[in-house]
Amino acid sequence: MKLSSMTRAALVLGVSCAVTAIASYAVHDAFAQQAPARRVAVVIGVSTYPGLGPAASLPSASTEATRLTLALKEEAHFDEVRLLLDSQATVASVQSLFNEGLKGSIGAQDQLLVYFVGHGIGGDFDDPYLLLYDSQAADPAGTALGIETISGAIRSSLQPASVVIVTDAVHAGTIQGGFALTGPVANQWPDLGPQSLVISSSSQGEVGQEGAFAKHFSDAITGGADDNDDHFVSASELQRYLLLAVPYETSKKQTPAIAGRFEPVLQLSKGVLLKPTMPAGAIGKGQQQTIIVTEQPPELDHTIDAVKFVFRDAREGQVQCKGADEPALCEPYCYVRELKAGACQVSAVQGSRTLKAAPFVTTRGVVICEPSGDKLVCRSDQWSR
Repeated sequence: MKLSSMTRAALVLGVSCAVTAIASYAVHDAFAQQAPARRVAVVIGVSTYPGLGPAASLPSASTEATRLTLALKEEAHFDEVRLLLDSQATVASVQSLFNEGLKGSIGAQDQLLVYFVGHGIGGDFDDPYLLLYDSQAADPAGTALGIETISGAIRSSLQPASVVIVTDAVHAGTIQGGFALTGPVANQWPDLGPQSLVISSSSQGEVGQEGAFAKHFSDAITGGADDNDDHFVSASELQRYLLLAVPYETSKKQTPAIAGRFEPVLQLSKGVLLKPTMPAGAIGKGQQQTIIVTEQPPELDHTIDAVKFVFRDAREGQVQCKGADEPALCEPYCYVRELKAGACQVSAVQGSRTLKAAPFVTTRGVVICEPSGDKLVCRSDQWSR
């Protein structure tokens, strides 16, 4: 049965109103399944190293750790945040925390975030350790905390549903004995199991710039990365934000490394408010922070509750997405609901030309499509909600 243009418009308007009526925190089951019961964080910041000499001083570390702790509590709505600074962050105290101190706080449905800012060692020999307050220059590896020790305690003693490890520990300089202060990069960590995300502030061979990573991580997880404005920051949103903001901040001298086995929809923070913290120059001219993956997208099979497609400078927009029953007609916008993550087939008319695109959609949000030369370019627009 063919529908008149007015009938189609009425249907589109009805769908629009229905979607608008959805409560701000309502998300599809695919997202709810990735939401932990509780979020617990351990934040460690070491600025002074009495046993390593003054050259190892890292003045900003404790300040960054303190600021992140407040941000996780007040803006990212973590249920519990443990902060260890300088003399509180000894090898014994950190080991005790992971082996015993967190057992009453972490359950099988919970998420653990571990954030370390300080120095590391051994990363250049693929045997990385985190240097703590009482680490000694005469035996840095023997008096530091190995990543095998940390990961083993998390797997055996805590067993959270999901774990996020973030290390800002790849810095310039050496200590007595000529040891380079090079901590772990993400892909050096042992396998932490499914739903594990590991982030290092720098990639292999790069030297992290003091303070460059911490601000962007804090901004991202507290709402700056929430580019679909659903009040959650997911693993994929955090990844995109960091890979845009940090290289821009450091003139491409520092790029975070990301590893692990995690679903892109894994929720890392909740109740956040979208805020324009992305550096203006981090996104190229004519581009926006994107929810679209081109080239070789990952294999995903989760369901997305709703995506809004908006067509600019084009007419007769049509969208066909995986899982959707029939093509959606967009004049100039439409909602596609209950679709599968993956490539959507999109077309629109400009003049006498029919332009096509195949944006790869992974999260709910807004996708804007407009002509660019002889192509139809689709992107998400972070700031036009």
